[in-house]
Amino acid sequence: MKRILCTLLCALLFTGIITGCSASESAYNYTDLAAYAKCVNSLAVEYGVPTILWDCSVHVNRKELKENTPGYVDAIMACYPADRTPGNGGDPAVFEVESALEAAAHFGPGFNLGNTLDSTSYNLNDAKAGKIGWIVQWGKKDAQGNLLPEAWENAWGQPTVTEEQVEYILSLGFSTVRIPITWAEHLDAEDRIDEKWLARVQQVVDLFHSRGIYVIINVHHDGGADGWVEASEESYTTYGSRFASVWTQIADRFAGYDERLLFEGVNEVLDAGNNWNTPSPDAARWLNAWNRLFVESVRATGGNNEHRNLILMTYSGGGGEENFATFELPEAPEHLMITVHNYDPQAFTWTTATWTTMTARWDEAAHGAALRKSFEIYRKYADRYGVPVVLGEYNADPKKYADYE
Repeated sequence: MKRILCTLLCALLFTGIITGCSASESAYNYTDLAAYAKCVNSLAVEYGVPTILWDCSVHVNRKELKENTPGYVDAIMACYPADRTPGNGGDPAVFEVESALEAAAHFGPGFNLGNTLDSTSYNLNDAKAGKIGWIVQWGKKDAQGNLLPEAWENAWGQPTVTEEQVEYILSLGFSTVRIPITWAEHLDAEDRIDEKWLARVQQVVDLFHSRGIYVIINVHHDGGADGWVEASEESYTTYGSRFASVWTQIADRFAGYDERLLFEGVNEVLDAGNNWNTPSPDAARWLNAWNRLFVESVRATGGNNEHRNLILMTYSGGGGEENFATFELPEAPEHLMITVHNYDPQAFTWTTATWTTMTARWDEAAHGAALRKSFEIYRKYADRYGVPVVLGEYNADPKKYADYE
């Protein structure tokens, strides 16, 4: 019956009965966006792949606590049981050992707290040249001239996280939150994390975790095109001790949290040439080394962290065959997950992709078939490795039809 109701609700969404608009009536492609969201999450349910929406107040406006895109969140939620219970129902004061497969089955639809604690002005090449980022130079300071956490939290246009925001996000139906965090500009010369920053991270984690949902924290733009974590021998040799130190401090800080708090090693690691395509054998080797170091560093802190579920990302966050085939699990699979990102089809999801013919219209036959192939790969390697695969980021931004036709 739940599946029938979900199907009927999704159908109403995309005929415009619920949203009250159609492609011909609206300047923006809201109906098409809802169709995309339905497709992604319907496939997620079918293939057992949890999804986590990437949004920076485009759809879910955290500044004004409202939805900007009619039907988008409804399309996501319509594909999940309305009476689901977030979390595993356990006592938050007690760590209950839970396999990664069990945890993933409890996630439900997820939300990324993007462009917030991950905001940064760090650049690896600038750092090597002795330059400091603009946030460090010009960010908000206290009366003594010390930088405040909000210098970063608000730097990329997002509001300070509040209880009211958290309640609003959860009221929409999201039951897992991923909190991306960048650490580079919060480390001293001995790689110690600034206490004010770590305390603010913990406050934000608590706002969500205390409400009974799953929370994921990570090392974010420390990877990626400008980060200090690269899939290369030079990077691993130079910064491996820093990475281990950061994760040891994070793991120690959150050691007492129950199984609903998960750690994700590092985001979208690239090689020294910033290659976003399939990894070379050398890049794959060093990506696996970083993942191994992450797991070893967390497990070494003991206690709850011995059995905490940990999330490992493929090279660049890519979900292709080569990204999975060159991937290695650093320990037995019981408490591990693999995560990928998917912003396909880029002709539809992006607004400024110059390498393809852009469109504001969702093509269920062509676009849906391409996404299904991706989910088939996720399921194939989830079965091969014996771990859940999580779609850690996905999204499509609104467009005006007239701008693409």
